[in-house]
Amino acid sequence: MTGEAPVVAYIAGYGRSGSTWLARLLGQSPGASAAGELARITDWIESLRPCACGEPIAECPFWSQVRRALPTGDSGSRFWRAALESPWVLYLGFWWIPGSERRRYRDEMRALYQGIGAAGCARVVIDSSKTARRSAGRAAALAAIAGLDVRVVHLVRNPQGVRASIERGTNKELEGRASPRRWFRRTRAFLGWTTANAFALRITRRKPQGAAFRLDFENLAATPIPALSEFAASLGLSLTAVEAVLQQRAAPRTEHLAEGNRMRLEPLAPGQARPTIATAGDRLLGLLFCGWTSWRLGISPFGADRRPRGER
Repeated sequence: MTGEAPVVAYIAGYGRSGSTWLARLLGQSPGASAAGELARITDWIESLRPCACGEPIAECPFWSQVRRALPTGDSGSRFWRAALESPWVLYLGFWWIPGSERRRYRDEMRALYQGIGAAGCARVVIDSSKTARRSAGRAAALAAIAGLDVRVVHLVRNPQGVRASIERGTNKELEGRASPRRWFRRTRAFLGWTTANAFALRITRRKPQGAAFRLDFENLAATPIPALSEFAASLGLSLTAVEAVLQQRAAPRTEHLAEGNRMRLEPLAPGQARPTIATAGDRLLGLLFCGWTSWRLGISPFGADRRPRGER
């Protein structure tokens, strides 16, 4: 596919940190298209799961146009595809990945983002794949291998809030696509938070000034427009339309997030992202499993200590 590739606004961090809400907010800006979690696009691009627009993904006109833009033929080795976006590339680089796999990845990713940009009439595509285990190196691969202009925003939610959200069920569990897993659920949440945010720190510290930003979930939930202003300005996006939607002075644009939190299927509204108060047990586990990464991030390992105004 020819043409100029869009800028990629990549949301790094751990799941259940507000990434879907952040992507939806940015996607309301003219010139931006929120596509959801693109790291596992091959799992859902032709599925009957619902797109945020209400249509099955396989029948959605937006995703049908994107599919037509993708290369056909050999998609390469699943092993090397996973390796390209694994945590290993953050420490070893890409020299050990076969050249044919790197070229195939470059062509596929450039076609994907150009296709999304064309379908959404957007110059900025928002990818909320984050930096958990299977997608830790994706932002690095998109920049180094696909040659895309990747701007990273590291979204951080306190570990106790993430743990409480996961306790209600993962997205796959709540959507009936997976059976609930109970063993070591709390411990896995804290360890996952630690590793994903450590990977995000490594990525953002390697990006040049103006290409990496930090955003705290609690600030985003309390004051979305001021919290988003710096990152949006770096992308050349206006938040006027976003503010109008949040103040319910305008109807939201049609969205096409195909993967992410189930809230993508609900009407966009203020108050969908809300801080969680930590229990005593979670404060202790947060210190034990997340203390070092919390210190590096400059946040308290004990979680939120007060309720938002109006919830006392």
